[in-house]
Amino acid sequence: MYTTKSLFKVIAIVAMCLYFTACENYDDACIEGNCTNGHGAMTWANGDKYVGEFKDHNANGQGTHRFPDGRAERGIWRNNKLEKLVE
Repeated sequence: MYTTKSLFKVIAIVAMCLYFTACENYDDACIEGNCTNGHGAMTWANGDKYVGEFKDHNANGQGTHRFPDGRAERGIWRNNKLEKLVE
């Protein structure tokens, strides 16, 4: 029979294993600057790249998202969503 203390340890170990397994699929990489709160460049495993302003690790402010096929979206971003295209 598990005691409360040992049950907590088992739950904590399972939670940690799930957390680290999920983090293995987090394939973004800040390659330049400050991608948390500032100006930087981030790439993803699928070839996408964003260069611009970040807030709380999200595209936030002016920036350009380039896709592997050559398309680019340049504009104003809020919480990783394009709000306004800029020519």
